[in-house]
Amino acid sequence: MQSSSNVVMQLPEGPFTSQPSNDQQVMNATTVAGQLEMYRSIFQNAPQNAATSSINSYKISEKIAEGSHGVVFRGISKISAKMVALKLIKRLANEDGVSTNLIHEAGILQQVQHRNIVSFIEVFMENSSPESPANCWLITEYCACDLLDLVMVPNLPISVIHIKSLLQSLLKGVAHLHKRSIMHRDIKKGNILIDNHGVLKIADFGLAIQVTKLTRTLKTNVGTLVFRAPELLLDDINYTKKVDIWNIGWVLFSLFTGKPGFDVQTKNQVLRKMADLCGSINEKTYTGCEKLNGYDGYRKRIPLKKPRMVITMATRAAFGPEIDETTDENDSAHLPKEQKESGMKGIELIDQMLTLDPTKRPTAVDVLESEWFKIEPLPNPSVSDLIREYKRYHREKKFRAYGESHKSN
Repeated sequence: MQSSSNVVMQLPEGPFTSQPSNDQQVMNATTVAGQLEMYRSIFQNAPQNAATSSINSYKISEKIAEGSHGVVFRGISKISAKMVALKLIKRLANEDGVSTNLIHEAGILQQVQHRNIVSFIEVFMENSSPESPANCWLITEYCACDLLDLVMVPNLPISVIHIKSLLQSLLKGVAHLHKRSIMHRDIKKGNILIDNHGVLKIADFGLAIQVTKLTRTLKTNVGTLVFRAPELLLDDINYTKKVDIWNIGWVLFSLFTGKPGFDVQTKNQVLRKMADLCGSINEKTYTGCEKLNGYDGYRKRIPLKKPRMVITMATRAAFGPEIDETTDENDSAHLPKEQKESGMKGIELIDQMLTLDPTKRPTAVDVLESEWFKIEPLPNPSVSDLIREYKRYHREKKFRAYGESHKSN
């Protein structure tokens, strides 16, 4: 892909406080100079001189993901010979300038260097010709897979120690973000990556925001619908970092139960499923909920006296049911029953993180300091054995597909 002009955005250090829109916005600038000027108007202390780079600095090998906002490729840097991930945001032909979502994500990433957060390399814009739209590229470190793909491997030998290790790494990354007043707002297994060494990395900061004293209200229509916290669903425009804790609770629930998620499509379906698991939202379970804009609609549609079942449901799915009158013969254990004693402390953390009232949810640091991480088996800094199993499975899958294709010929 040959380009006539490229701009590398060397992002400034310091607070990144611009709030992203749900709709992709575009900087209105038609020239390289204009784009840099618009860039400087959004970021304080922007550099006066931009480095030069282009997509020609990378060898693209294959597409690894695609979403509504862009495509992610795997590639290799021709300069460092390191494998990288290249996120492409295509600009529409009738648009001018750079995607602010992409610049926003790059700005967040540059200031949050951490072992458990995907590493930022560079971001640049590429013009193929004056008549053609520009492509915007965000370059980050490459990871082997996301957590969703990892746990989908059949018969993956996941254990309580793996779950504990993954959760500890996730919490360390989130604690680092929260210390800098940054909310991710879309933590889910698809946005949690695992590198080739088995180290967890938080990714996809397109919806992240750094809250400051100047922040007045927040958008509530953010994040993946099925995992949204109750305060978002009830339109609390002053929500806090506790929305990320709710998301982490869902990740932990999924790891213990082996369930990828819930098949829900609408806000009302999410609220009903939330009530089934976490109980009904009312003044006893969520102080101040009646003052929220969305509560009247909730009260009319969802039963207000549903019991809380999160520990029971998670325990049954993880370790199998106890024999009682509510036992379902179709219930089966996701984890070995001998791990139940050590696993129950983790399930108690699910209960705490999926508390309906955000003021009563623990912080990331609170969870990290919980007893679960101090008792045997102790967590590891990586899950390298699971990554080896993931790679083995996909190698064999590729060989089988190759063999089948040759048989048919």
